[in-house]
Amino acid sequence: MRRCRVSTASPPWPVKLPLRELTEQALLQQIAPAGALVNAGGDILYLHGRTGLFLEPAPGEAGVNNILKMAREGLRPGLAAALHKAASTREPVRVPGLQVKTNGHFRAST
Repeated sequence: MRRCRVSTASPPWPVKLPLRELTEQALLQQIAPAGALVNAGGDILYLHGRTGLFLEPAPGEAGVNNILKMAREGLRPGLAAALHKAASTREPVRVPGLQVKTNGHFRAST
């Protein structure tokens, strides 16, 4: 008869958390009420919180989920520059004070 042995040691490979958990942890660490996880091309991988003040569905083809195409008026230039900088430096980028047009009026982003 062969005996089985159960190991309580950690597995030899790193345990991967689901993308959603990793994203929420990263965003909550930054205390972000609204945020987006995007790839270097601006394609949205995950949205957190209420992003409607900053993003709206792009007109035309359904299913477009590129953050630059969805960015509200006033946000796109600063967002494009921040995305480029974040992709090249691999560091978080913050651009406060952008003027975003929502419901016909511009307001400063936080």
